[in-house]
Amino acid sequence: MTAEEKVLIENARQGDSESFGKLYDQHAPRIYRFILVRTGDANDTQDLLHEVFLSAWKTMHTYQPQTNAYFTSWLYQIARNRIIDYYRTIKPRV
Repeated sequence: MTAEEKVLIENARQGDSESFGKLYDQHAPRIYRFILVRTGDANDTQDLLHEVFLSAWKTMHTYQPQTNAYFTSWLYQIARNRIIDYYRTIKPRV
């Protein structure tokens, strides 16, 4: 984690939406690929990506850099949980 990223995370934790937007720009492509590989559908992936970052924004104040080693890992965990929820709620396709 770079010093710049640490500053962005701390500012985002304090409610700075511009800092969170920069974090989004840095991490969204990797999270998108992570989700796309697991869903195989670009539209569902876009929806899930939106949900991941919305959830991250809403719970940003709970992210603890001291205990959560990397911000990216935290995002992957949120994405993983959203993917699990996605598969629990979709109906089988015939």
